[in-house]
Amino acid sequence: QLSQELSCSPDTIKNRVSSLIRSGVLTKFSATINPYAIGRPILICLWLSVFDSTTLKEIPPWVSRQECTNGMVSTLGRWSLLLFLHFKTNEEWRAFENELFSRFPTILEYRADILKEQVKLDWLPPFVQGQEGDKLPSMK
Repeated sequence: QLSQELSCSPDTIKNRVSSLIRSGVLTKFSATINPYAIGRPILICLWLSVFDSTTLKEIPPWVSRQECTNGMVSTLGRWSLLLFLHFKTNEEWRAFENELFSRFPTILEYRADILKEQVKLDWLPPFVQGQEGDKLPSMK
């Protein structure tokens, strides 16, 4: 394909790339995989630190209406909220991020962790399930 776009032979492209590798111009090749294209969304844990109590009350209803929201919890300490989100593309994530911060400018600080995998557990501690809790976690 590249040789067709550049109107030259595949051997010319191969020789040029080989030359660039030998001379140290090209040092690494990498591939960027779109997780959604292979059936996996981009999963993000977004930690928010919010000082303003009004904003802290406004964020959860707005976030819960977003299609990308998997879950949300209120936390104690440095972080006020933890959001569990999923996106098809990085662009979709950036659009969400931009809208969140333009809508709620009093967010003091945030941290976004991209998750490698999401696991669903079929196990609950005994005090939650009211039983012995002998079921082992299973990955689905």
